[in-house]
Amino acid sequence: MSTQTVSQVHRWPARAAGTRSHITGLVLCCSVLFLLHAGNQGVMERFSGEAWYALISKNMAESRNYLVPLFFDKPFFDKPILYYWVQILSFRLFGTNEFAIVFPSGLFGLLTVLATYLFTSRFLDAGTGLLSAALLATTVSFFIRARHAETDSLFTFFLTLAFFSLYRAIHAPERRRAAFWLSCLAMGLASLTKGPLGVLFPGLIGGLYLLITRNAAHFRHLPLASGLAILAAVALPWYGIITYLYGWHFIQEFLVRNHLERFFGLERGLLTYPFWFYVPALLFGFLPWSPFLVAALAAGAATGRRLFDPRHRLSLYLGLWVTVMFLTFSLARGKNEYYLLPAYPALAILVARYLRNRAGSTSARLPLDFAGGATLSALLLLGTGVTVAFGLQPSPWSG
Repeated sequence: MSTQTVSQVHRWPARAAGTRSHITGLVLCCSVLFLLHAGNQGVMERFSGEAWYALISKNMAESRNYLVPLFFDKPFFDKPILYYWVQILSFRLFGTNEFAIVFPSGLFGLLTVLATYLFTSRFLDAGTGLLSAALLATTVSFFIRARHAETDSLFTFFLTLAFFSLYRAIHAPERRRAAFWLSCLAMGLASLTKGPLGVLFPGLIGGLYLLITRNAAHFRHLPLASGLAILAAVALPWYGIITYLYGWHFIQEFLVRNHLERFFGLERGLLTYPFWFYVPALLFGFLPWSPFLVAALAAGAATGRRLFDPRHRLSLYLGLWVTVMFLTFSLARGKNEYYLLPAYPALAILVARYLRNRAGSTSARLPLDFAGGATLSALLLLGTGVTVAFGLQPSPWSG
């Protein structure tokens, strides 16, 4: 047996054992964070989206109508069908109770954390993977949405899986076909969770990444036809059936009112916010790690053209992921702080990589980085508070 083979025999079991211990720890910690007392939140006592979704799922389960969401016996096309299906399955497992209502969000929050760990460990290292997963799980917004019975946690997981798989399809030739198929499957499921953005975001960001890195030739190596077939097979049947049954009513309610009118601020009663809304919303949502987020983003901006170096391709991909989402939602007139949640896994990886690099080179500067980031975060949040207090803008957290 060669020296290299002996080395591999000793190295891989140790790495696998470390990965298993990390995954076990993350599962236990996230289960406590996201699911402990999840059934004691009074979901059904609040007149909110959580209660509406739960009531629709309950009615669908009792009537065995698994195709059309009904709210007080009327078609309800605020969201597509997948979230209701997942919640119905939770009812089948745990009974119709508040824990079952919240369980899907906690489960998919946990899966997003695990996916972030595995992806970062694969393309960086296990230490950075564990740190990125821990940062993600403990941010204010991610923690809150993982304990809320709404679509955000599911949508974030499927989009994250699509982004991670697409990057692997581009940069891991030995797994290209399977990774691209998984990305297309995840895009289809994301579109069944919250709509066309589940396909548009990965397609746009992946395409921009290949163009910017001058790797557009990779398109030829991706199994586009079979991938698109998987995407269509997952997403089109439900949309096609509902469009056939309800025609223009479905298009008007789902696509026009809930997407186009909300984007352009034309929906009746919709609060509109300024372009800079997501700056304070992100600083608040990424607490307690916002100071390091500011420092990491500043360091990334200072890197400049070095992002185009092959050694920084992952940072470029993650940066495009965050930037495209941030600009898209900032341009929209209808805003909500949790719309940006699917960017949190990318942000967590960027911050974790920044902290690991700092700790490995100039750890004495970390307190200064934290202090500088904390000061800037506080000033931005204070400025937002002043504009809200004097009635210059509605509160970013009022909706």
